[in-house]
Amino acid sequence: MKNLFKNMDISRILALSYTLVIALFAISIAIATFAIRQNAVTTYEFYDGPYQVSKSALTLRGTLVDTSAKVSILLNEEDSPAIVSNIAAIDDLVNQREAHLDILFQAPYVSNDMLGLFQQANDALISEKDRIVTAVSNNEYSRAKELYETSYLPQLDETLDLADQIVAEAETVASNFITDTVELENTTYVIIAIVALVIVAFMLITWRLVSKGIATPVAALEQTSERLVQGDLATTIDYQSNSELGRLASSLNTTIVSIRGYIKEIDRVLSLLGQGKLYAKPNVTFVGDYAAIGTSLERVASSLRKTVDRLSEAAEQVERSSAQMSDGSQSIAQGSAEQAMAIEELATNLQNIERMVDENTENVLKADRGTVEVLSAVADGSDQIAHTAHVIGQIKDNTQNIAQLANTIEDISFQTNILALNASVEAARAGMAGRGFSIVADEIRRLAAQISEASQAADELASNTIANIATGNAMIDTAATNMSGAVRATENVKEMMSSVSLASQQQLEAVAQIRESMDRLSDVVQENSASAEESAVIAEELTSQASDLKSLIEQFELDPVQHDENGR
Repeated sequence: MKNLFKNMDISRILALSYTLVIALFAISIAIATFAIRQNAVTTYEFYDGPYQVSKSALTLRGTLVDTSAKVSILLNEEDSPAIVSNIAAIDDLVNQREAHLDILFQAPYVSNDMLGLFQQANDALISEKDRIVTAVSNNEYSRAKELYETSYLPQLDETLDLADQIVAEAETVASNFITDTVELENTTYVIIAIVALVIVAFMLITWRLVSKGIATPVAALEQTSERLVQGDLATTIDYQSNSELGRLASSLNTTIVSIRGYIKEIDRVLSLLGQGKLYAKPNVTFVGDYAAIGTSLERVASSLRKTVDRLSEAAEQVERSSAQMSDGSQSIAQGSAEQAMAIEELATNLQNIERMVDENTENVLKADRGTVEVLSAVADGSDQIAHTAHVIGQIKDNTQNIAQLANTIEDISFQTNILALNASVEAARAGMAGRGFSIVADEIRRLAAQISEASQAADELASNTIANIATGNAMIDTAATNMSGAVRATENVKEMMSSVSLASQQQLEAVAQIRESMDRLSDVVQENSASAEESAVIAEELTSQASDLKSLIEQFELDPVQHDENGR
């Protein structure tokens, strides 16, 4: 029975249960209908039998009493129509008594002996009634009263006694019939109660079997579902059946096995990605809605490969840029050294000019000869200042190139930082499997931050250098202006001999200004030289960091050559 419900479909179990319930309900209705029918039949039998007999017996006795009353009235009646009416009424009562007596004779409930005695007594009573009616009809009232008192009343008492016996016997029959009917009704109730208990017991047993056949696998399915919600993919449903629940349990077990295989494959791919083997890809075909997971794994691996390629290209570009920056810094340092030499030479020339101006002041008489020499020296100084302005312009251009290069390095560092941040996000989504790649992404981001700080420092130094060069250009312009004035003054020496002393004083002041400007220019050149050396150090450090970045990138394996599909 249990195996029958276990292997039966739920729809059939419910159909069978409903059929059994309907059948039991039909049986209950049939039994109730039978009981009602039996009660109706019993009621009909009681009405047609004992009730009619009892009614006829009572009516029989009542007609005797009524007849006696009519006869008594007839004895005192003198009106002929009234006499005729009473006689007709008496005859009618006699006929009714005869009809009910026939009913009693036909019924099997009263003994025929009793009815025979009553018949004899009734016939005798009718005979006495007829004698009285004849006497009244003949106006023999005295004789009629005598017959009534001497013959009719004694016979009436005898007949009434027999009628009472018939009524008592009919009532006894009716009482016995009612007792039998009550016993039959009670028996019917007992049978109905027994049948109801049997039906209830059968329904409880059937309900127990049906509910157990459905509740047991449903409970197993519920427990397995709760374990799945808690992440226990090692669980299975230990239930086998050919019903829908058995097929559902089998399907759920198959689903669990599929999910377990998918998770194992995802773990394998993410572990390979965490080890830097970016060529890893799923070996299992993801079907249905799980196909999106397989596509996402391939997309993540492809994105990581592209990111590493871009990082590699960025590292190479940073390395090349840092090399160019190093070369530019060395060129700036060399140019600064040349500028220092030129400034020293210019300072020497200024000293000569100052000495010549002093000599011109002391020896006005030799001014004519000294004017030619001063003019030559001033021309040389003007050329040197022009040359210095040209060199400073080149330094400015190189410094601007350094600033542009620092900006380029800053952009590369920003892109590298963004890529490292994206890699950290993907590694965080991968969970524990992407932890190794998250560490690498953090290292790359830290390196990008260092590169950004170095490039910002280089850009700041370049900006300071450009500002200082602008100051030097202003000073050189001032020196050039002063030198031009000196040239003009020297050319006009011969024409302004009378103002030699004043011109000499002006020349001394101009030389002092030039000396101050040259001192400032010397400071600027020294700062340029220090900046160039610092830029060279930064470029070398940037080159070293780019090499480290390339080393980290080379740890990733983008090509699956010499590796099998499992990453060995």
